[in-house]
Amino acid sequence: MLDQVLNRCRPGYRASLCLLIATMMLAANCAWAWPAVAARSWPSAVIQAQALPEQPLEPLAIRPAEGGKARMFRVEVARSHEARTMGLMFRSDLDADRGMLFVFPEGSQPTMWMRNTYVPLDMLFLDAEGVVVDIAADTVPLTDTPIGSKHAARAVLELNAGTARLLGIRPGDTVVHAEFPLD
Repeated sequence: MLDQVLNRCRPGYRASLCLLIATMMLAANCAWAWPAVAARSWPSAVIQAQALPEQPLEPLAIRPAEGGKARMFRVEVARSHEARTMGLMFRSDLDADRGMLFVFPEGSQPTMWMRNTYVPLDMLFLDAEGVVVDIAADTVPLTDTPIGSKHAARAVLELNAGTARLLGIRPGDTVVHAEFPLD
């Protein structure tokens, strides 16, 4: 069929038509890669325009179970359904000492994904007392694959990928934050 179309074209237009068809085929074949390309090539202002406005930062510490120095972070807290749904989507970067704490209603079992999330993350699943019960390390950006905990969790703390390994954060460590009352 393509041969028939090209044969009907004037000789001067054949090259242009071939270029147009090749461009359309390339665009169709590369459409699956669009989110990854957009994350690398769009100006951060464009990406930020779609993100949920940053929430006020709150102090958070992670205290090792074996004792030792607590690690300090400044986090946004996603308490509402809207904030939990958007999370860190469309953010182009995340400072090393920053993160987001997702607080879920009691009785729910949080499941996360990386849809429209350009920054690879570590996800720390926390029980009602703020104890780390599971860690999903180095999550893959821009995927809809469900990420959950093997254990009951009430909250999820998202940090830059590799932070848990770098700081030695493990299940059993405790998150100290206003959402988790100390006894």
